[in-house]
Amino acid sequence: MRYLAYAMLITGFFWICIDQFKIGPIQRKVAMEIYGKLPRQTTFKPKEVQQVVSDTIQAYGRLIPSFYIGAFLMLGGGMVLDIAKRRK
Repeated sequence: MRYLAYAMLITGFFWICIDQFKIGPIQRKVAMEIYGKLPRQTTFKPKEVQQVVSDTIQAYGRLIPSFYIGAFLMLGGGMVLDIAKRRK
């Protein structure tokens, strides 16, 4: 039972770490995508700025990795360790 709990904790930790390494390339991809959509002019209307900001947020939200799986694995591993400790 304890081996399962430790495996869950370690897997969850590595899941979150790997997701953090993905953020840099995602930021570059979103930036390049949004830069390509910007019109080539020196001044912008407020509506254009709002649209670009909205597009950036939507693109980033669509591509950002989810940390929930790793967090739930770590939470479950901690709970299993707690239950195993109490049974002893």
